[in-house]
Amino acid sequence: MIKLFVCDIDNTLLNQRVGLPQANLDAILNLQRNGVTVALASGRVSAGLHELAEKLQLKHYGGYVIASNGAYVKRMRDEKVLLDARIPLENLKVLADEIRDLGIHASIQQGDTLYYTIEDEAIRYNRGVIGLKTQANEDLGLALYEASNKIEVTGFFNGDITPFDRFAARHGNDYSLIRGRGTFLDVMPKGVTKASGMAVVMKDLNLKATEVAAIGDGENDRAMLKAAGLSATLVDARATLHEDVDHVVGSVEQAGLSHFAHLVLSKNAV
Repeated sequence: MIKLFVCDIDNTLLNQRVGLPQANLDAILNLQRNGVTVALASGRVSAGLHELAEKLQLKHYGGYVIASNGAYVKRMRDEKVLLDARIPLENLKVLADEIRDLGIHASIQQGDTLYYTIEDEAIRYNRGVIGLKTQANEDLGLALYEASNKIEVTGFFNGDITPFDRFAARHGNDYSLIRGRGTFLDVMPKGVTKASGMAVVMKDLNLKATEVAAIGDGENDRAMLKAAGLSATLVDARATLHEDVDHVVGSVEQAGLSHFAHLVLSKNAV
């Protein structure tokens, strides 16, 4: 029986074109009404999950949020933080200086503000869609005052991604690196993935992998999907993810997540 349903947010549960389909919202609420705990697992920082967690009634039903690709985990029932893995401040400053010297760019959360070096697609999404407070700062090192769950590295290279690749190669052994579309790189504390965040929730609920279902569409979901007992991705996700899951469902526009949720409930009913 599936007791935990873990879902990615952006381009899985919702997207910028259609928002959150009513069918997906209804499916998440129906899972919880039928005793399945829901956890949102996202690359978003924790502040970018609050409004959606409320809309999905995670606090009422005892759900969880897994933010920053697994670096931050909160149990919503009592708002207890189960994990808050951070890159130390001194390390952040070293990385910020290196990012500046390489001519690439980054954003780092500090308090309630996302500081960034250059306006790009990710910053506009964080500000306009997720609703985060943002502030430009050409020298990130001057804005840093506390440890952070992750750094997002990106930039415009005029066709030359060598500086970006050099940064990734230097730090692959010291941090958890997840490369997204194009030149987007999330940097988290070593060993952190959505799968490790999901494991924190599983431990809290005393669950086995066979009792967990997960759905996602991106490279940052791969480890989580492999670790779940039942997994799905979307038809428009990268093709290599299709090979690692049990089911491929429709796009966000087709409310594919709702079909996977219905599958979970039908299996539980057997």
